[in-house]
Amino acid sequence: MSLACLPSSPPPATLSPGGQRGRILVVDDEGPVREFIGAALRSGGYGEVVFSGGGAAVPSLALTERPHLIIMDVMMPG
Repeated sequence: MSLACLPSSPPPATLSPGGQRGRILVVDDEGPVREFIGAALRSGGYGEVVFSGGGAAVPSLALTERPHLIIMDVMMPG
């Protein structure tokens, strides 16, 4: 397959009804990492980004916020 067949930019993600991008929950114990991921997501057009530093409250936060996607560090204390 030729690279010319591939689209020049990815199609916009439509994760929720009405063509809006879905909410993303970012869980990481390091603040600079959360900030970097948040900046990358916002520059990609994702405005609804929820952050957490981890801990036992994450499951209830996920149930409350109902994100379409969770980006989570798997090497966190506790």
